[in-house]
Amino acid sequence: MGENEVIAVIQATGAVEPLTVEIEDNPDGNGKTLAITVRDKWSIFPVPFFGISQSGWSVGGAFMDTNFLGRKDMLMVTGSGGTSGWMAI
Repeated sequence: MGENEVIAVIQATGAVEPLTVEIEDNPDGNGKTLAITVRDKWSIFPVPFFGISQSGWSVGGAFMDTNFLGRKDMLMVTGSGGTSGWMAI
């Protein structure tokens, strides 16, 4: 497996962004060493919101995880409150 294939497999996880990939021969001549430098990708995003209508107002927020449990699934939890009551989704 070459450097480009290694980078593609790592990027497919969606959890990290590879910065460098190095494949070197071991000094003793037995095998190779794979060194990967990565940066964590931020997958949890807070999303505040505010709404207003003829009957009142509401404020709330949502938290979204774009890599839920490391499976590239999306999870969103929201909640709001205002003059007409509260809501959670």
